[in-house]
Amino acid sequence: MRKQKPAFRPEELSVLLAQCYAANQDDYNAQKEFCFAYQAFGSVEVHAQYALWSANSGDIATAKHLKVELDKDWARWNKHSRNMHCTLFKKLDMALASAKQPKSELWWSCFSRFKAWSFS
Repeated sequence: MRKQKPAFRPEELSVLLAQCYAANQDDYNAQKEFCFAYQAFGSVEVHAQYALWSANSGDIATAKHLKVELDKDWARWNKHSRNMHCTLFKKLDMALASAKQPKSELWWSCFSRFKAWSFS
């Protein structure tokens, strides 16, 4: 799909592909795809879906980092924006609350590249 129609909903396609990898227990490619979506689009949906996957896969450090960023967004939103994303935030809170043991910190390479890329 990406090769045939690169302009067709690239953000949604990235998240969906990452979720497919995750459903097939391909954590490496799921993390890679979520990281790509995070860097390329950075929307609330991408942040939240990446955080959900991270929490559910045991990468608590990444999930907490993304949650901090999401909480900053939440603090400045109006009531309508909060209502639109309320369910996603509740799912993330539940996933973090029930998270078990952390995985190795694979996320650091993604965030260190993102920070260097976005702030330099």
